[in-house]
Amino acid sequence: MRRDSKYGLFSIIYLLVRRFIVVKTLYRGKYDTPNRSVFVPSTMEQKYTIVDLYCGAGGVGLALDDISTEYEIDIEHIGIDIEDHHDTYPGNFVQGDCSDPEWLDAMLPNDIDLLWLSPPCTAYSTLSYANKHELGFDDPRDHYPTIDDLNVHEVIDRLDPDEYIIENVATCEDLREPAKLNGLAFDEPYDLERHFETSFDAPNNVVTGEPSVPLTTVSDDSQSQSAKPIARAKGVPEDWGSQVIRSAIPRSYVQYLLHYCPVVDVPLPTAAAPKQTLWSDYTARGHPLRDILTIARRAVRGVGI
Repeated sequence: MRRDSKYGLFSIIYLLVRRFIVVKTLYRGKYDTPNRSVFVPSTMEQKYTIVDLYCGAGGVGLALDDISTEYEIDIEHIGIDIEDHHDTYPGNFVQGDCSDPEWLDAMLPNDIDLLWLSPPCTAYSTLSYANKHELGFDDPRDHYPTIDDLNVHEVIDRLDPDEYIIENVATCEDLREPAKLNGLAFDEPYDLERHFETSFDAPNNVVTGEPSVPLTTVSDDSQSQSAKPIARAKGVPEDWGSQVIRSAIPRSYVQYLLHYCPVVDVPLPTAAAPKQTLWSDYTARGHPLRDILTIARRAVRGVGI
């Protein structure tokens, strides 16, 4: 190896490690500020393509729009669902089968930065287990479609996004080493624990406590009046319907996961700013080498770190 090439490589490694330490220090609390003003918004030169499968009425879509506007990030997202949500989904929407890899591959662009999937939770929900004998089955997973039945990982393999997130209820056993989040950890008035299988490392963020806004599950939309406080707390339309409002993923969860996603550059939600030290935050993710490689990958892609 030539001498100048050798020192060039050492310089790159040194700069990456130094920048890694500085960024971790700034964004993880050593120089923490209440409004996270240390974060410099990205320019609109970088465009992110996010596909929102099983999008429903558009909870994730609303969050993406809010994040895009607040931090001046160019996020192009498309929602896809088997049911028609043209009237509620913010942005582009396509009605179709999210479990059909061939159709999705033919319809979607080849360069997907992030694939977000929210497959139905009926096979795993506590409500299904509570009513299983009344409905005539022993295991909801034998009666309702599971993640495997819906070809979730086959779809991911076929579309080959840079990164992916699979969202489901806390009782879903088919998620692989999921990150666990709940509303109390983001200073929200509700609990709503949700688990997320991710292609990148994201630490758990769960806080125990007594929520001031309960999220009881109901099956009758006639009780939608009781869902209005939840809609206001989550920042979603009050006319979405009771169960849709209760299951909508809040913006704070979306922003938290995007912060750790290597291909998108956003800060942590203010309320989620970790209160641990730089070292404890670094080791909590469990993969120090992968963390450094993530920084390098973002630098190569031109994504701010």
